[in-house]
Parts: sequence; C-alpha cells; structure tokens
Amino acid sequence: MYSFDGIEKAAIDRSFNFKLEGFADEPNVYLRTTIEGLELGFETIFWHGQVPSPSSVKKHLVTWDTFHSLGREQQLELILELLMKTINSRKRQYRKCQSCASKHLGTVF
Repeated sequence: MYSFDGIEKAAIDRSFNFKLEGFADEPNVYLRTTIEGLELGFETIFWHGQVPSPSSVKKHLVTWDTFHSLGREQQLELILELLMKTINSRKRQYRKCQSCASKHLGTVF
C-alpha cells in the first residue's frame, strides 16, 4: 500500500454500486473513492442516433480534506444526503429520457 497524503492506495479507485430496485430498469448509482475524494454519480446510456453509449455521470465530489474535516456522524450524513440527491437526479434524468424517447422515437427505453 502506498500513501497519498494519508490516503492509502488500496482505498483509491474502489466503486460501490447501488441498484435502484423497483424503479424502471433498475439503474445503478455509485459511490467511488478517487485520488481527489468521494465521487457520487450514476450509470446511464446516451444515444447517438441509434447507437447506445454507456457512460458514468459524476454528480458530486467531496474532497478528502472536506471529508476528513467532518466528524464520523457528519460524514455519514453527508454521504446519505449526496446519495439521495444522486438518486433523485437519476430519476429525473430517466423521466426526461423516457419523455424524449416517446416523443421522438415512439418508443420508451
């Protein structure tokens, strides 16, 4: 293990995925540890004409300095708050895409 300002390399580039069970096609949101901090976002598919392109959309980044300046309970509250914001953002994006697909293609993805 290597240290980057007190952050061990073993803890970097880990990803935790959460399936939104019971919602639409059960999309994933994620929490990732990066060299910059904790990243929250969701997986989606962008359509370029008829060609699907899987992609990750980063919604929030909490730097390690900010994260470590908080107490344990505050850290957990922040993660939960940002995770809920990410989930709601994904749901809004899905509804928007569903509407566009119905309007322009006559199908819903």
